[in-house]
Amino acid sequence: MERFSTLESFSDQCWRLLLNGSLKKNDPLRTPVIGTSFENMAHLRTVVLRKVDIIQRTLMFQTDIRSAKIQHLNLHPQLTCLFYHPKKQLQIITEGTVQLHHQDELAKMYWERIPIQGRKTYAALQAPGTPVDTATDGLPDFWKDEMDLSKTDYAFANFVVVVCQVEKMEGLLLHSDGHQRAAFAWTDDNWKSRWLIP
Repeated sequence: MERFSTLESFSDQCWRLLLNGSLKKNDPLRTPVIGTSFENMAHLRTVVLRKVDIIQRTLMFQTDIRSAKIQHLNLHPQLTCLFYHPKKQLQIITEGTVQLHHQDELAKMYWERIPIQGRKTYAALQAPGTPVDTATDGLPDFWKDEMDLSKTDYAFANFVVVVCQVEKMEGLLLHSDGHQRAAFAWTDDNWKSRWLIP
């Protein structure tokens, strides 16, 4: 990957790569590590990036409303996302404020697009992270991958869309001719940019 000549080109490339990550299943930016804060500790996990809106500065993923990350976000609705593209040797970190969409029109729109295999993620009878005696996915006995999709509708109650509006972004490019690092902050309806020491 070429080094950047301007801060604007650095920012534009970061956003383009994030968008690409949301669209291509095998893209390394499709599965960021996200961090939430709870009881003075950072809690990390991997999610699937489902949508990027460059104009609105938003990143979107889906999860189970019963998961620990939602408990954390209800208390502290700030989210940090870490992306790394090994081939391009580019790291992107975003920080922003979260909105949760649970059983509203946006959640319903995305739920209706999920096939039965995808709905399994939200269909367990117990919350994610519940201790059990043997390895199990927690699905009810009646669950079959060939059953009518309407039988999975109960799982919609567990489905939540997480939308993070990015307020800060940082990019780090590792390059043999010299690393580059830059910070971008949304201030007064514009991006304020500056170079940083890598």
